[in-house]
Amino acid sequence: YFVDDIVVWTITVHNAGNGTNATNVTLKDILPSQFEFISCPPECVYDPVTGIWNIGFMGNGTSRTIKITSRVKDVVPDVMN
Repeated sequence: YFVDDIVVWTITVHNAGNGTNATNVTLKDILPSQFEFISCPPECVYDPVTGIWNIGFMGNGTSRTIKITSRVKDVVPDVMN
């Protein structure tokens, strides 16, 4: 990747559930330091310090795919995509 390239990361979260809904769902995944967070869907909130993504409510048996938009701010060696 080159500086100022836009990169979209895709993460899918699934609530396998046991017949129950999930509330206050979070995911921890820190963006590599060479990337600047730009945005994620409105129902998703990211804390770049902790790397925690607050997803919120997920119904039993549902999946949610989150597309995270970032910008390359430094040379990125061999990032798998």
